[in-house]
Amino acid sequence: MSYQVITEVDNIQTSDTDWWMMYTPDDLETVSPLMQCAGYTSSPDIMVKGDDKAEIEQYIIDNDIKPYSEEEVI
Repeated sequence: MSYQVITEVDNIQTSDTDWWMMYTPDDLETVSPLMQCAGYTSSPDIMVKGDDKAEIEQYIIDNDIKPYSEEEVI
């Protein structure tokens, strides 16, 4: 198991076996749920990409990142 923290997310490729998430560097807030899908991603946010869901969840805990919430802010 290992994860990669990518600060310059410019056309980063993921496979359908990678787990990944994005968070904002200023307020450490996740911008989407943990994902496992193939494709290319570009973003001004930080990406954490790993081999399994548990290691990404542990990264969130260890780095005091706010977990993704599906609650809508009004």
